Amino acid sequence: MVSPFALPVELPKGKARPSKDQPKIAVRLDAPGSASLNGVAVPFDGLEPAITAEMERQGTNNAVILQVAQDVPTGAMVTVLDIAKRNKRKIVLASAPTPPAAKPPTAQP
Repeated sequence: MVSPFALPVELPKGKARPSKDQPKIAVRLDAPGSASLNGVAVPFDGLEPAITAEMERQGTNNAVILQVAQDVPTGAMVTVLDIAKRNKRKIVLASAPTPPAAKPPTAQP
């Protein structure tokens, strides 16, 4: 069943090699009400104008790379998804790298 209100989202691939090119439009939602655009802190209520200005400045059809912390409400993520959709941009959800497994302590003789 397909929902008419669904937003297309490209999920990250687990074993893909990371790209050497840095994304041009990278949005990070670190905490509720806290956001950054290409590494620069942006107030959440000013995120849409900042993203659209960056899209216009880039002039290309780059995808928006979105990374969201676990404690950020889903509504904040949907807001960014909607901004990308209105501007006809693809959006990619970036996952945080998996931390290396802890090594068990070695027995000392």
